[in-house]
Amino acid sequence: MSDFIYSAEPGLLIGFHGCDQSVRDDIVTGSKPMKISNNSFDWLGDGMYFWQNNYERAWYYANNPRGKLKISTPAVLGAVFSLGNCLDLTDKKYLDMVKLAHNIYEDSFAGFRESTHIQIAIRNPNMIKGFFIPRRTTNWPGHHILLTPTPKNTVPSNK
Repeated sequence: MSDFIYSAEPGLLIGFHGCDQSVRDDIVTGSKPMKISNNSFDWLGDGMYFWQNNYERAWYYANNPRGKLKISTPAVLGAVFSLGNCLDLTDKKYLDMVKLAHNIYEDSFAGFRESTHIQIAIRNPNMIKGFFIPRRTTNWPGHHILLTPTPKNTVPSNK
């Protein structure tokens, strides 16, 4: 049996993690592994936290870290991962399950909102398929990339 962490399963996701540039660079180059967060405010429990498809939230966090964390050079780490077996809080049946648990254990929960951002806590590092440094959009030389709708009866130029 192969020990590769890749499979044929579809559904890879992209997430972003706000951190110091030195931390991002160490993780991307493989010099150091990503640390598991276990703060009292980690609402999904211990894990490696990512904002799903939300670079801006990760950038905001890097510039406004919680607690006593100090970030001297804010940066964003990108990751590609699969969820495997997870509690998907975008799925109504799982959301209802959390509501039921909340009603039963109301005193021990900090609170939950139905319309919240998507944040992911990776608890199994083998779900992370790779890290990357996010890049900005670029215009490829010799290729016209249409960024706005073309008015009717016109053809985009390839210049």
